[in-house]
Amino acid sequence: MRQRIEVQTDIGTQDSYGQTTHDWTTDICLRAKIETLRGAEGELARQIYPHATHRVTTEYHTDLNSTGATRRRVKFGTRALHIGAIINPDEESFHLELLCGEER
Repeated sequence: MRQRIEVQTDIGTQDSYGQTTHDWTTDICLRAKIETLRGAEGELARQIYPHATHRVTTEYHTDLNSTGATRRRVKFGTRALHIGAIINPDEESFHLELLCGEER
């Protein structure tokens, strides 16, 4: 795992007009492998999370495996990937796979 990522949580607030503003805070810094989903692999991933464009594999972290995935994102460099699903393969708690969609 060669990329350094930050897992961030949206602690958004409402402005005076009632609109939600997105304020991100970094919860965890990890090493990860980031892969673009293509072909059949991408189609299978999109059955779990329809907007999946990337799979992020990282070491297991209890805080990351908790609920609230929909309010989190992976930040690496200037790019941000919204976390749509967190998968613990074989329930071994060795590593996690995050299905993510790139924020636009």
